[in-house]
Amino acid sequence: MNEQREEIILGNYTLTDYVQTNEITVTVYGRKVDFSDLEDSDLKEIENLLNQLDLWESFTSSIILINKMLKEENINEISLEHFYRPDKYNFESWIDKKSIEKRILNDRIGIHIEYSKLEASRRTMGSSYLIALTIDEVVKKIKNVQKWIALKTVINFFRSV
Repeated sequence: MNEQREEIILGNYTLTDYVQTNEITVTVYGRKVDFSDLEDSDLKEIENLLNQLDLWESFTSSIILINKMLKEENINEISLEHFYRPDKYNFESWIDKKSIEKRILNDRIGIHIEYSKLEASRRTMGSSYLIALTIDEVVKKIKNVQKWIALKTVINFFRSV
């Protein structure tokens, strides 16, 4: 089983451990930034953050596409692979409570990120093998969610001015 450790802050959470569960699933573990206890509402919050996977990639790909169109360049080379699709991933999250002598320590949140059945079948079209979801891809996409959130914050600021 492939594992990686890298701290990424996403909203109120620090994501720290990434495990390749199978070829279409990466499991991510983390905790609250302030080390406070995790609650059921945190499960929905982290899934809402992760539902923004691929939005940054869609934004940047769209800018490249528009730029090429304005320059009247060939746009057939543009890959639609990174464009956002709300049905691309499935998420399953849970709170993992570790206890020692009836005292709960180090709550952590776990999230399975996996390709949906539709995405998995789309990725095997025309080939005999699945293009896997990897830890490196998930880490990169989570970092890009940070960029997307920052962009939305800047846009909201300029709207308010």
